Amino acid sequence: MRPSHDDVSAIQLASVAGSATDHPPRRKPRRDGRKQLLVYVLPDVIKNVKRAALDDESTASAITEAALQDWLERRPKVPEGGRS
Repeated sequence: MRPSHDDVSAIQLASVAGSATDHPPRRKPRRDGRKQLLVYVLPDVIKNVKRAALDDESTASAITEAALQDWLERRPKVPEGGRS
């Protein structure tokens, strides 16, 4: 018998809720204060970023951070309180 969608959701919620308090962080904080951001990217984009990092003697993280900073600087500013 397969678990229902509600059963799976309840298990996932319990897992997420418990993981925040039951276990200490798995990694030590970085000295530079950076935090991890998980994003989903197409495999070809990942491959090309890694190749560019090798070509530029950089890292995928540095290239991604620079691209995100550039995007944030170019995008229209949103007033405090969000969009209407």
